[in-house]
Amino acid sequence: MALAPEMAANIRRFFASIKSLNELDKTEIQGVVTSQFSPSARERQVTLNYQRAAINIEFLLASLQETKQFQTITAVARGVMETAVELKLIANDSDAARKIALFGEMEKLRAARKIVAYKQKNPAAKVAGRVEEEFIRNEGVRIDRVAGSLFR
Repeated sequence: MALAPEMAANIRRFFASIKSLNELDKTEIQGVVTSQFSPSARERQVTLNYQRAAINIEFLLASLQETKQFQTITAVARGVMETAVELKLIANDSDAARKIALFGEMEKLRAARKIVAYKQKNPAAKVAGRVEEEFIRNEGVRIDRVAGSLFR
């Protein structure tokens, strides 16, 4: 089904605007953001969100050739929403950078515990589990302690 001429024109204007903003970013903003010396943990998290947004825009411009590619539009829209939510949380929570970094460790610990539990229930499974056991032994108590203090 063809788009109405007005809708097609709006889409062309949207892409022209995105391309123009992307070029502005590359020439004026990107260098400033990526050249910070000794950024704080909070500044690193904001920079990571900026980079994630830049990647979403690059992905959009490189892969989206027509509006029928709705999965790409949805993925980019979700990425933009996640970035906006994370930036809002960073702005409102002084411990946000520590929580974001810890969340990744908590997820690794959770996955390691699931793998070890699976291996214990299924000893014949072709899952080694040694690396996960070592991670739990070396980092589990620390991660649980820090998580307990940050996420009260």
